[in-house]
Amino acid sequence: MSVPDYSLLVDLRWCLDELLADRVIDQRGYNLVMTSRRDKSQHPLITISEFGLVNGHDKEGDTKLTLAWLNQWLAAKAHMSLVRIDPLKTDVPAVTQLMSFEYARSQHILPIEVAADEIVIGTDQPFYSDWHSNIEKIIGNKSYRSVYISPDQINRYRQEFYQVTQAIAGANSVHRRAAADVTNVEALLQLGDNANPDANDQHIVKVVDWLLLYAFEQRASDIHLEPRRETGKVRFRIDGVLHTVYEM
Repeated sequence: MSVPDYSLLVDLRWCLDELLADRVIDQRGYNLVMTSRRDKSQHPLITISEFGLVNGHDKEGDTKLTLAWLNQWLAAKAHMSLVRIDPLKTDVPAVTQLMSFEYARSQHILPIEVAADEIVIGTDQPFYSDWHSNIEKIIGNKSYRSVYISPDQINRYRQEFYQVTQAIAGANSVHRRAAADVTNVEALLQLGDNANPDANDQHIVKVVDWLLLYAFEQRASDIHLEPRRETGKVRFRIDGVLHTVYEM
């Protein structure tokens, strides 16, 4: 894919300047946002969306500058596709194996799709290009393309995907050690009798918490845990159809 010859992190002033130049907001709206107290760690589009400003091109005054509208505006400015993450279609182990959480966070990116010949990488900073120079070393011979993702989505799922991967890896490690110590059925049964779980069990607690919350959000009627010798699966039944949400 073509990489811009500049790198820019869009901030609040840049977004407001562009919105003003596009006549989406007026000077009064500009000043209101710039002079108000705000969380500087927050993505500028989220900040702007909280003020309920009206699109200056809408004569009726019905179109608010919501985060959804602002996402479309910024994606169009960057000539990028606007993509919504579907966690049910995301191969979480595959995308989190590509790069570390810290690298993804620092570069404002998140891999969202790993195919045989192409990687799709989402970002909420469409003009920031520093990561492009290193990505080929990470993905090897595969091609890649970048897409725009809403900042609320990328922040949420980047955190969740890496946390659940780390928790499952920790739980697997604990149970591999436990399995190595078990020599008979009686000893195996005793593993479930511990009334005082230690710190090692926190990995399992995190996984279960994530599964329950995730299932509730997706309105799943069933959670299927399918252990296998090689690759186990976690699947949700949603509207009568089983969806694989994690493989381990």
